[in-house]
Amino acid sequence: MPTFLVLVAALTLIACAPVTGPNTTGAPENMPDPVYDLPHAQGRGFTSLDEYLAHLQEMGAQDRPFYVEIEPGIYERATGRRMPGSAPEPERFTRAELMEMFGFQE
Repeated sequence: MPTFLVLVAALTLIACAPVTGPNTTGAPENMPDPVYDLPHAQGRGFTSLDEYLAHLQEMGAQDRPFYVEIEPGIYERATGRRMPGSAPEPERFTRAELMEMFGFQE
C-alpha cells in the first residue's frame, strides 16, 4: 500500500509541474506584451499599433474615432459623423506620436 501512495504522489507532482521546453503555442518568442486599457478597445489587448488601428477602423462603423494613414507614416483622426456647417481642422499624427500616445513599443 505505501508504494501505491508514493506512486500517486509522484504522478501528482509530475502533473502539476510547469511545462518547460520549446514554444508550442505558435506565438513568437519575442512577441511584445499586449497593451490594455486603450480607448474603444472593449477590454481587448493589442500587441501592435497596426492591430489596434485596424480594430479602431472596424469600430468606425459605430461612429467611433479611428485613424487613416494619409501618407506614409502620417495618420489623420477620422470620425463617421461631422456636425453640419463645421469643418474642423484635421488632427494629424506621426506613427511615432501614435505609438507613444497609445503605449506601444517599436
